Amino acid sequence: DGLALCRDIGEARALHGAKLAQMRTSCILGSPAHRSVKVAVDRLLDYCLELRHHADQLGGTDVRDVSRIAKHFDDAHFLLRSVVAKLQRAEPITRPIFADLHQRLNFNGFYD
Repeated sequence: DGLALCRDIGEARALHGAKLAQMRTSCILGSPAHRSVKVAVDRLLDYCLELRHHADQLGGTDVRDVSRIAKHFDDAHFLLRSVVAKLQRAEPITRPIFADLHQRLNFNGFYD
């Protein structure tokens, strides 16, 4: 949001820096009330690491293992997006935080 209005790379970098600062100050992963988001993120990252491990050993990796991990990754990504969308609707105070996270999880609209 706002990137199309930037006139040069300096403005784009400033916008990016402001977004990062906003994310740091409104981090929800440490909040006990938002534990479901942390669990979903942890699960998603575990599958990323598992997939990376298999990618590093491509010669000895069974294609079924990669397919299984990819399926688990897709399921975990869907779960995370669902949890974030639910929290975005349920908690008006933190709605901008969840809207930002939801946008980042589906930045190109692929999952719409």
